[in-house]
Amino acid sequence: MRRFSVLVIGIVCMPSLAAAVLSVHPRNPRYFADGSGGAIYLGGHQIFVDLQDNSFNKEFTRGYHFTLYDKPFEDPDAEGPEWWRVRSNVGQAVEYSNRLDLANVSPRGDLASTGFCLAKPDYQYVAYQPGDGPITISGLRAETSYYYELYDTGQARVVGEGRIRASGSDESFESAGKGTVLYISSSIIGE
Repeated sequence: MRRFSVLVIGIVCMPSLAAAVLSVHPRNPRYFADGSGGAIYLGGHQIFVDLQDNSFNKEFTRGYHFTLYDKPFEDPDAEGPEWWRVRSNVGQAVEYSNRLDLANVSPRGDLASTGFCLAKPDYQYVAYQPGDGPITISGLRAETSYYYELYDTGQARVVGEGRIRASGSDESFESAGKGTVLYISSSIIGE
């Protein structure tokens, strides 16, 4: 089992933003605003990628931007099925981020039994189960219809989806095993 340590500090310079003054985004203090209404994320932190686990899902559900240092790109002989799985799983995280209302979700570990959840309560949730067992989501609106999707990071594919009508504020979902991601949305948009 190999671990890679990568320090990523990224600042994007665009001529149109050079003269802009950044302020805290009015709807989500984890982002900045440049006056045009868009959210800007400035990030830099160390990420450890272990090809045997799915640490990026922990980072994603904590609200961090994930960057994968794709070492086989420089060394094709190091390519293997684990890299395909990791790339597929990161691609699925990108898919979920495209579905989420990113300016209004925030890390809410208190809303998932697993402690790993990115959510806009009543509306959208992405939770991660690093171990075995069900995933219980809190903060749902009773009698509301939710779309859900279960993604198995070990197989790198969606293994279940459907609709539920919340009977109360908490609902449990059976995980697909170690490394399950649960996406929930009360909106048809973004499904």
